[in-house]
Amino acid sequence: MEKIPGAGATSRYLFNVPALTVLICGGLQTLPLAAQSLDPAVSQRDTINISSGYFTKDYANNVDYAQTVLDESRAVERLSMLGYEKYADNLSSWGSRGMYFVGTNLVTMLSNLRLTYHEWGHASRTVAMGGTASFSNCLGGNSWCAAPRDFFGYAGSQLFHFGGGGATQPYGTWTANNDSGKAVENILNGGGVNNEMLVADKLGEQHFLRGTGSVFSQWALLGQQAIVTYGVDGPSDDMTAVASQYRSTGVDTQIQKSDLRRINQLSLISGSTVTAAMASYEFIVNGKASVKPWTVGGFLVPNQYNYISSRGITRKWVSGYEWDDNTKLLGSYEYVVRGDSFTEPGLGIYKNFGEWDALVKVSGKTMGWANIETAFSKRLNNNWKLTATAYEWDSRSLMGERNSLNLSNNKTRQGSIGVAYEY
Repeated sequence: MEKIPGAGATSRYLFNVPALTVLICGGLQTLPLAAQSLDPAVSQRDTINISSGYFTKDYANNVDYAQTVLDESRAVERLSMLGYEKYADNLSSWGSRGMYFVGTNLVTMLSNLRLTYHEWGHASRTVAMGGTASFSNCLGGNSWCAAPRDFFGYAGSQLFHFGGGGATQPYGTWTANNDSGKAVENILNGGGVNNEMLVADKLGEQHFLRGTGSVFSQWALLGQQAIVTYGVDGPSDDMTAVASQYRSTGVDTQIQKSDLRRINQLSLISGSTVTAAMASYEFIVNGKASVKPWTVGGFLVPNQYNYISSRGITRKWVSGYEWDDNTKLLGSYEYVVRGDSFTEPGLGIYKNFGEWDALVKVSGKTMGWANIETAFSKRLNNNWKLTATAYEWDSRSLMGERNSLNLSNNKTRQGSIGVAYEY
């Protein structure tokens, strides 16, 4: 969080991502698309989700709002695929495809939804620890306003607004769980980049579960490098504050912001980023757009992500196994890279039963500290599904402190019902 003169302790987030370095999640297995219609299976698996959790106004929906970011990304993907199909004859050279590739992915930046979700991460963690927060640049201006309990309220105020980025002003006394790590303020300081990382994390998971995607999708893979691409340098920016808090609390007395960035850079050695790089090359050079997750013998080549926690910076490995088209297993292992010794394994299963499907995941140091995530959907007709999600977060865990409603309680629960429109 960067200090803004006259504004007190604030956080500002600025984009600092060169357009030509954008990586889009794809896969090593590609199919030419320019001369054929869109795959109906791909077409019907893009969705717009509406959840009752969006209307609860209690900061209960950090995970659900990550899906909102992905819904926007997939909408842009669909338009990009349609445009590529329609104008394939005009995009026959690597230069024209390269320009189209960059341009379509910059479109998703215009809504500022990535910025909104980043700042929401700071605000949601502030409230979860008993404080309050304000957002900057509300209603498209330079004013401050109370952090809305409606995510879309702030998202609307940031639409097409690029004047200085966004900021979160925390107030009050922040209290974490008694069993949290020593660097409690880093739950708040890291809330922004953690939310971006979560979008990339969910993106990789859904790409594997869906079994297909396109080179135009998932600009949000940038979140995997959220610490590296955090575009502010100053005496009180988010990552400087994170490193300082680790040193002052004794979590890691030697760590610097440059160490955080180097650790995050290592996440480029990941199945998703190698897939993205290869898919980008295949599209620009050969015009191949449809991509699959990178699997070997049914196993997903592992993806990795870094999160900021009260115990230190973590590394999370995620893989899976495709039993068949309707049954897929997930596995994860998150551990503290620098800081206190702490590990958090996770397991999950996805099952499609035809008219309905289910995803259940469990993670935690022990079963007593477990987080449980469940998602179900039931098909209503060709275009609509009924959806339901339920979560139990343990505030003592790594995942729980990033999503729990109230960090002073060991367990918090939240759930929602909704509909998803497939197009």
